[in-house]
Amino acid sequence: MKNKRMDIYDLKVKPIERIESASQDQVLKLVTEARRPLIFSGLSSDFEFLNQWNLDFFETLDSMVPVQEPEPDGVNYFIKYNRIPIKDFVSRIRAGENLYIGAREIMKNLGERSDKDGLGELATKLKVPAWVDRSLIYSANLWVGAGNNHTLLHYDPWNSILMLAEGKKDFIVLPEKETPKVYPYGVFNFRSLYLGKVLHSKIRPLTVQKRYQERFSKAEGFRGSVAAGEMIFIPAGFWHYVKSSNLNIGINFFVHTKDRSIHLSQPLRSYWIKDNITLWPVRMIWKWKSRLFRTIRYFFPKNPGVRAS
Repeated sequence: MKNKRMDIYDLKVKPIERIESASQDQVLKLVTEARRPLIFSGLSSDFEFLNQWNLDFFETLDSMVPVQEPEPDGVNYFIKYNRIPIKDFVSRIRAGENLYIGAREIMKNLGERSDKDGLGELATKLKVPAWVDRSLIYSANLWVGAGNNHTLLHYDPWNSILMLAEGKKDFIVLPEKETPKVYPYGVFNFRSLYLGKVLHSKIRPLTVQKRYQERFSKAEGFRGSVAAGEMIFIPAGFWHYVKSSNLNIGINFFVHTKDRSIHLSQPLRSYWIKDNITLWPVRMIWKWKSRLFRTIRYFFPKNPGVRAS
């Protein structure tokens, strides 16, 4: 394996379990307690507001949003962003550009409005499903892509619930026990932390590096596709890669898990160390850089004669 070209689709996988027409109580129990990926159908009525969330609708917004372009290997690594008017984003993907709005925040902790990514206006139009415990919400996020969007291999430290309104997403999910085989960045790798590689694997999913192939090829997981009107649940700490096809629009909730014992296992144990210890000096540097940038912009605005407020 180590001498041939390899991508993440070469891994041994089994189908993600599909659940149809579950009751509200069943959905609540599963998305709160399950430690396996699940795909649900029959829940689109809980997300009726998404029927209005299309390109025409986004074009009416005046927001400035962070947007990604893929790296040379075709993958979005969630590191580099350009903040542009969402109207420009819409016109550019209609013109064929491969741009991506990925995990941009609409709501923050407890389901409160967030204006961090310029999408707070959507919080007034978003209805949280009854089976989502609002007290456990970490964030609600918008996902929009032109198609042929590929994410990095990563995990999230919260349970993820994603409903797709348009398009198709193909998921490969690796359970937490496979962590040693996916080469995560270490807790004391300050360079990677500074670059924002907190939840990342070192693996390039579409062109797996030869030095990682032997061990990575032994990882086993799940694969499944989600179409418009379907929802996927991915437990906290499970590694996943996502390919989005055609114009794709969706929303996800990151939700805290009630079972704190899972943070004793990798990769969530490493995330706890990063979040509570090693990321603190990095965050201070980010804050200083942000203040410096704002100061420079104040004295040297892009539009001469217009001071930043």
